[in-house]
Amino acid sequence: MAVRRLLPLTARAFGRHTPREVEEMIDGAIWRLAQAQDARAWQTALLMSATGNYKEPITVEQLLGRPPLPLDPRQKPVAETEDAPEPSEKAARARALLAAAQMEAASHDPGATIVPLDQGE
Repeated sequence: MAVRRLLPLTARAFGRHTPREVEEMIDGAIWRLAQAQDARAWQTALLMSATGNYKEPITVEQLLGRPPLPLDPRQKPVAETEDAPEPSEKAARARALLAAAQMEAASHDPGATIVPLDQGE
């Protein structure tokens, strides 16, 4: 009965496929369901983080308990690496300009909140 919900095949159409084809169709249906779950988790994480009720932003990994699936089913998941590349000189300059702009804005508005640039990295 569960297969019938994943693949709306009639008995005749089911019989025309090899077991490998049926297995691939089931795997594809499961992958599509997992992708839909990832999309809902991404949306939920954004909404939860936007409320301001959490000290740290909520991530998709926290909600799912696993990293999100790649968008291409043939692509293998990329392992997270601890060694992030050093930012380029252009990126460092942009970060410095952003920090200066935030400090300038805060000097004009005493109630302004300055967000540290390293937060979320």
